[in-house]
Amino acid sequence: MKIAIEGCAHGELQQIYNTIDLIEKRDNIKVDLLICCGDFQATRNNEDLLTMAVPPKYRQMCTFHKYYTGELVAPILTIFIGGNHEASNHLQELSYGGWAAPNIYYMGLAGVINVGGIRIGGISGIYKSNDYMRGRHEKQPYTEQTKRSIYHIRQLEVFRLKQLKQPIDIMLSHDWPQGIENHGNLKQLLKYKPFFETDIKEGKLGSKPTRELLDELKPKYWFSAHLHCKFAAIVNHTSKDNEETEKKCTKFLSLDKCLPNKRFLQILDIPHDDSKSINLMYDIEWLTILHLTNHLLNTNSNMYYLPGPTASERFDFTPTEEEKTAVFDMFSHDLRIPNNFITLENYKSKTNPQTTNFCEKLCIDDPLALLLGQWSRSNLTENEHEMDSTFSSFVNSTVCSNNEDEIEDTEKSSEKLTMSPFILPEPKNDSTYSNINENSFLNNCSSITMPNTSIEKSDEDIHQSQGLLVKLSQDKGIYNYNIVSVIILTEVTKLVISFFLFCKDNPIRSIIYQTRENYTVLILYMVPAFLYCLYNNLAFVNLSIFDPTTYFILLQLRVILTGIVYQCLFKKDLSKIQWLSLVLLTVGCIIKELKMEGGIQQQPYSLFISLLLMLTQILCSCLAGVYNEYLLKKGQGVNVNVYVQNIYMYTDSILCNLLLWITFKHNENKSNASETDIFKNYMVMFIILNSAMYGVVTSLLLHSLNSIIKVFATAIELVLIAVLSWVLLGYPITLQTMAAVCIVSCSVVVYAKNPITKSTLLKKMGILALIIIVGVYLLARPTPYRCRYAVQAHRRNNHANRHAASGCPALRRPGVHARKVSLRPLPSGTDARLAVRDQEEQVSGQRRPTGSIRRAGRPTAASRMAGRCIVRLHGSRVLAYVIPAVGPQLDALMSPTILPAVITNLAHFSPALRSSSMDAILVYVQHSADPEFVLKSMIVQGLDISGAKSSLTVNVMECVPVVLQQIVKRNGERPIAIPTFVHLVTALSNKMVQATFQQAAVYCLDRVKEIVGRNKFDHYLETFHPIIKKDFEVLCEVYRISSSSGRDSSISSYDDEDDVETPKTPRRVTFGGELIKIRSPEVSDDYHEVQKSTGIPIPIKPALSLPKHPKNEMENTSIKLPLSRQRNYKNMKTDKTFKK
Repeated sequence: MKIAIEGCAHGELQQIYNTIDLIEKRDNIKVDLLICCGDFQATRNNEDLLTMAVPPKYRQMCTFHKYYTGELVAPILTIFIGGNHEASNHLQELSYGGWAAPNIYYMGLAGVINVGGIRIGGISGIYKSNDYMRGRHEKQPYTEQTKRSIYHIRQLEVFRLKQLKQPIDIMLSHDWPQGIENHGNLKQLLKYKPFFETDIKEGKLGSKPTRELLDELKPKYWFSAHLHCKFAAIVNHTSKDNEETEKKCTKFLSLDKCLPNKRFLQILDIPHDDSKSINLMYDIEWLTILHLTNHLLNTNSNMYYLPGPTASERFDFTPTEEEKTAVFDMFSHDLRIPNNFITLENYKSKTNPQTTNFCEKLCIDDPLALLLGQWSRSNLTENEHEMDSTFSSFVNSTVCSNNEDEIEDTEKSSEKLTMSPFILPEPKNDSTYSNINENSFLNNCSSITMPNTSIEKSDEDIHQSQGLLVKLSQDKGIYNYNIVSVIILTEVTKLVISFFLFCKDNPIRSIIYQTRENYTVLILYMVPAFLYCLYNNLAFVNLSIFDPTTYFILLQLRVILTGIVYQCLFKKDLSKIQWLSLVLLTVGCIIKELKMEGGIQQQPYSLFISLLLMLTQILCSCLAGVYNEYLLKKGQGVNVNVYVQNIYMYTDSILCNLLLWITFKHNENKSNASETDIFKNYMVMFIILNSAMYGVVTSLLLHSLNSIIKVFATAIELVLIAVLSWVLLGYPITLQTMAAVCIVSCSVVVYAKNPITKSTLLKKMGILALIIIVGVYLLARPTPYRCRYAVQAHRRNNHANRHAASGCPALRRPGVHARKVSLRPLPSGTDARLAVRDQEEQVSGQRRPTGSIRRAGRPTAASRMAGRCIVRLHGSRVLAYVIPAVGPQLDALMSPTILPAVITNLAHFSPALRSSSMDAILVYVQHSADPEFVLKSMIVQGLDISGAKSSLTVNVMECVPVVLQQIVKRNGERPIAIPTFVHLVTALSNKMVQATFQQAAVYCLDRVKEIVGRNKFDHYLETFHPIIKKDFEVLCEVYRISSSSGRDSSISSYDDEDDVETPKTPRRVTFGGELIKIRSPEVSDDYHEVQKSTGIPIPIKPALSLPKHPKNEMENTSIKLPLSRQRNYKNMKTDKTFKK
């Protein structure tokens, strides 16, 4: 059987099939099977594209969608595994494998199939230690973190593959087994990939789990990809007693990705049984393992352990012949993989019928259905035994009826699939199931209940009653109720309680009398009411952004901030011992909230926004508490009844929340729940009552206690509730809880025994500054997760930062490439052509301002300049609106005078005029019959004319890549014309030798390379401008820009943090900021022709006049190249620093 092995496909299916077809015709062979080793990118639509973990600029649909819709048909039977750049939502539907498209089969998270008698196994994804022991918890919508963790290998897949005992012919994995480089030509590998050396020395190259599978399974062949290089090795296997085991060896091969001049494909001739047809078939041993280990499936994010030899349950799931026979009967003695592929509607986070049918037939759980709540596990049997306290009972497999020959879906449905009864025998090893009937399994796939070894959820400890209720009220991370409405109801409840307590001892009229006398107090309470309004709403928001551990850790910083605000407002200082008690309290709270195995794990949202929201909530809590205490004790509210003050507070808070509710009414909860659902949700009612009682009691205690005592009471509440949760709910008390109890108790005693002393202002300010610096450092220090992305973003955008600091005025502004032009339709009856002609005088500044634009009195030079700027701005904006409606005569109207005037406005001092001019140019490119004419005009006017303004030249170099990108987007797959590209590169190369424009020209050329494509760019330069290519590469190294020769092109930014990390570019000598002389600038107007090998002469300078439209004279004239292309190294040869 001739099998074609492909490395990383990266969506280039059509290119791969074309390459195989070329080989077949050249060698007169027929390829029977194609195997892809990951990064397949089975994207069906734009929704799939958004779930792929790649930078946005590399998101391309490629060609798979054509095979999915039936527009193209795969000419060769294709099987593939997943990598780290996949359409995660599509492959998650096929967890156990299935048809991704007609004649294209995905092997699932892990799987074994038979193809023509050849046994092929595979495992998808790459290895990351922090996710290896977690469950498959990822579901739509993916965050930036789950978008990557979803393709990380889990221990369950490796555990299942280790149960295989029958020999494997071919094994597939995306990343390499660890240590495989020692079994091949390591010297040649390091020559091609020198930055592998550090990872090899540290033992980080390759995957540990796949190495374990290699030593356990000992397959004949092992194919991988991921590292984008071809590497072969032979691994000789020995038994445990170091004796050769039948001279078994594994031939390893890794291939590159599908790119020109890359070794990405290899065809092997592997012997097989000719009597068997080349069709896909299930493997009976693998099916039985899936069925026996179904109870080990975990769909939460916590770490859990799988059974081992020391466990009291079954740990060896290698199937016996009786077990395989029973599963064989489930499939009616037919192991052929059915061709049941169907195209689905636009993705809406649903299961795939292929996986559903497979799971029902094998009587196992669909992981995606469990996550979506469409699949429920049956209850445990009545005869289950008591589990060890370290284990939690795990719900069993899908229900299979005991009495009838059928399998019932756990959902309420009338559909039932008829199945023949079967009985599985006893487990193979000596250990028995702790909660299975001792005699035998129940008939018809009776439920198998196993103890799950997952770690208890430390996240869900009841830290605070309110926080716990809020987290429990979330449905899949979102709120199914209106948050502001809940807060308003809470404040109303508080108001009613305070009103009742006041009326219990006082007449109702006294409220009116006290309000008339102390109306200022009612107004003053608007300040804490507004702060509490922000605090309450931000509490709900932050609990949805942060995980509970991070949220409560950051919230404890209010302890120190409250102390600072307290001493500043009341002009009293805390002693050193009291500050020590505050620090101890904070440490105790943090210890209580920390997870032993996880630490702080923040959701991958915008770090700045997340911390800003959390800091705002903390400050609101501190300021509101201290200010409320000030009103109660020293402000104008001293003589007001405490219940009346509470009534004022809650009334003002209701007004603030009502204002917030009215303001953001159109942005209420997007779920289908209405506001009346609040009263039907008992958890929401608990939140309202708990918060109301807590707020009223706290406000009453503030009359006799200060805010710091309140914070201590809250901290003690954390510990008390944790203890009650252990007594009532069975949550364990960990070492962290005991340590927190001791630390918090000591801090309370220390604080209570030390009175408050006076302080000087200088000391207070010093302490305040120190605490703020420490707090900012703790909040802003990067986590390892953020640090990786910060380094990569710094590498990608480093040239933009340096360019902004270089003094170029245009590049200190936001890039125009980020602008989106939104146009409104023109009024009916508008003559677009007349409107375009009318804008000629306006955009050129010839028309003087009239009417309200002119200022009253005698006009000055500044007023005239401002008025003409407004006229130009208006003309540019009108031009952008009328261009789409002109029609075929657009080019004739724009080319003579309007387009040059618009290009000139790119150098205007007004940012609004520059932006509107760029908008007009982009709209013109979209509707012009010859969009490249716009680019040529910008090059000639801004780059070729020697007397052009420097601001115009710099702005044109910034805008040229934007226009080029729009042209490439409009042309589709058709590339830009070669004469236009030659004209552009020649103009930019002339600017690279000028000190004023060198840096801007290099960065412009680098952006052109990204837009045109690295391979096409290098090909064009090698063909037409070989010397310019060398100059550009030298300048890229000087300005630390990545070029094709500066680093290996096979590892690009397309491979994110899960791929091999490219080493940092070594620092170069900057020559004191002077101009790097690459070649001498052209000072003569003489044109010297040098005939290239291609027969195409190239000009150093195009004509200085604008090209005539629509015919391009450049295409019909000879192309010239200057004779003086010699490098000026006279001064550099004697520079020792340059040599170093």
